[in-house]
Amino acid sequence: MNKAALASAVLAAATVVLTEAFPEIQWCSQIRGRPSSQSVALPGCSAPFVIPLGRPVPYASILRIRRHSIPKLPLLGSADDLEEVTTQENGGDATVPNLTVSLVKAIVGSGVLALPAGVASLGNSPSAVLAPSAVLIVFAGLMNAFFFTLIGRVCYLTGATSYKEAWELSVGERGSDLVTASVTAKTALSCLAFSMVLADSFRALLIAAGFLETTRTEALLVVTISALLPLCLLKDLKSLATFSALGLGGMAFTTCTMAERYFDGTYDPERSLAFLRDTAERFQPSFGDVGPSQQGELILLCLLSTAFVAHYNAPRFYAELKDSSPRRFSIVVGTAYAIAALAFIIVAFLGFLTFGGNSAGLILNNYASTDLLATFSRAAVALSLVFTYPIAFLGFRDGVLSLPCLQPSDDEIAGAPEQLLDINVLSVVLLSVVTLVAANVQDLRVVLSVGGGTFSTAVATIFPALMYRGAVDKMGESASASDMLAANIALSLMWVGIAVGMTGVTFALKA
Repeated sequence: MNKAALASAVLAAATVVLTEAFPEIQWCSQIRGRPSSQSVALPGCSAPFVIPLGRPVPYASILRIRRHSIPKLPLLGSADDLEEVTTQENGGDATVPNLTVSLVKAIVGSGVLALPAGVASLGNSPSAVLAPSAVLIVFAGLMNAFFFTLIGRVCYLTGATSYKEAWELSVGERGSDLVTASVTAKTALSCLAFSMVLADSFRALLIAAGFLETTRTEALLVVTISALLPLCLLKDLKSLATFSALGLGGMAFTTCTMAERYFDGTYDPERSLAFLRDTAERFQPSFGDVGPSQQGELILLCLLSTAFVAHYNAPRFYAELKDSSPRRFSIVVGTAYAIAALAFIIVAFLGFLTFGGNSAGLILNNYASTDLLATFSRAAVALSLVFTYPIAFLGFRDGVLSLPCLQPSDDEIAGAPEQLLDINVLSVVLLSVVTLVAANVQDLRVVLSVGGGTFSTAVATIFPALMYRGAVDKMGESASASDMLAANIALSLMWVGIAVGMTGVTFALKA
């Protein structure tokens, strides 16, 4: 018997004792989302337990508190006491640099193209609005990074591997349906934003190709029926993973295009009229002396709430980190959000400095259809969104399926399987609803602001604060002063986020 097998046998025997002595603790049959065990039923035991196969796993990955655990039950000790304890078997296979790049890709998406309009909501004077905008972007980045890190600490303390599981193991089952609904609504808004960007981008591309009479709705229907629908009906999305780098590549190319057009003065009416003749008046540069307003600042913060949010994937990122610990996870999160904030500032400033107060909700709409570089940028963004869309849509569809109102009864499963909801039919219905809304809503800034002030605030601020507070409460006396301080800061920032979100949504709808 090798050392791993011996350790597994000892661990299994210890688990038998723990299972019988402490019924509030259960032995998990899946570690970090990877099957690594075999169920065994022993005489005299009230419940079957699991013997891990192969190498032993860390204590933090084995024990999990049941959803209705005893109040003030210590979890795995203080995060401060244990954050240095890691083993080679802990976590996944992603290194810090690799996971940082993945997180940057998850954050920097199409939402960044609405940020110039967010800056324009403050005013049309560059000297008056750029500095406050930069401060707000940095503040939003720090706040979102803080809550993203807290979710990782919750996963560390509870062993959770999903957002919903993190809630249930720290707070309890109460409210888990609301969490699921909020995450589903957030993914639905992501799909809506993608469809809106695709509608504008493909219309401009078709016009550039000579189809001058193409409407926005026609362009959206073409891309939805010809590309999005077949991809969303795929049973296996693994083949789309190779296109994940297109997102960052498309955004990088678009940023370079925006920089080129700003510095060469192509859209400066005092330097060139080359493309302005082909640009609608509402999209042409407009500058003045209007300074920052509180209303504009709140709208920008709501936009940033959507742009920075990736928090529903935080448990997955923590589980994939090699030698995972709160400290290593903080390095990943801090670096990724710093890069994302820098990218947001660059794109927001380049777009605003080029078009000022007329910066569109999708900044690419400001560029002329005859602008070749802008056309290539639209094509790059559209192509990346086409292959990213099914992944976001899968999250939306699975979220809808997990809603309590759509859960099949035991009788439906056993007696009438033909009555169960057909996945393809549901996909067509959901995609049709998203397409219908995208065809009738054109201001991306409003959609992202409303989504940021509501569902993004809930997913990225409210729920993480409550989860961490619940985890700290269950630590009892083992919670350190820094644990309590972080929990109190989280709750304070939660109320700030709620106030900003509610007020920002009101202003966005009135704007």
